[in-house]
Amino acid sequence: MKHEKLNIQTDLDFLLKKGKINSEVEHERAIMFHRQLRLLVKEHPELTSKRTALQQLIKSYEKENWEYETISDELIAESDAAEAIIEKESMFFTKRKELIKDKLKELSLTQKDFGKILGHSSKSYISELINGACSFSMRDVVLIHALLKIGFDDLIPTTRLALEKDQVVATIHKINPDLKINEETLELVAV
Repeated sequence: MKHEKLNIQTDLDFLLKKGKINSEVEHERAIMFHRQLRLLVKEHPELTSKRTALQQLIKSYEKENWEYETISDELIAESDAAEAIIEKESMFFTKRKELIKDKLKELSLTQKDFGKILGHSSKSYISELINGACSFSMRDVVLIHALLKIGFDDLIPTTRLALEKDQVVATIHKINPDLKINEETLELVAV
């Protein structure tokens, strides 16, 4: 899979604002968001325009990159790798959503009330956050950790680091070839 420079905070709004899908990972992420929105639109019809805009981005990308005559083995391999990354992200977001909802239920708090506690007045926005369609801010993550006692490892997705790993390792070796790094965990070790 070719290296991709993706913002770690890539989310639905970022993708829509950008107005174009530039890679297989973004394509797979857009498909995931599209599925999530299909469910959210039933409860929050105001999200219909986002889902429609996202659908257009997906169609444009597929028309440009997935025409039968131009599909290469490299593109298929890149797509398979992207799908694996997004599947891990999806499992993470599902687990995080269940943890948050279970804690809210235990505390007799509604999702809407919790949104207010976090400072979000829009019911649809808190729903998008909890469902993983948008990224929690660092403030949100710290508050959720403190209020609900959910560990940071369960709140912050690290699967996207896989996209950056090769570049980070190469940069470290370039800056200081003597610096030791665990290439699996990215932990730096002083020499």
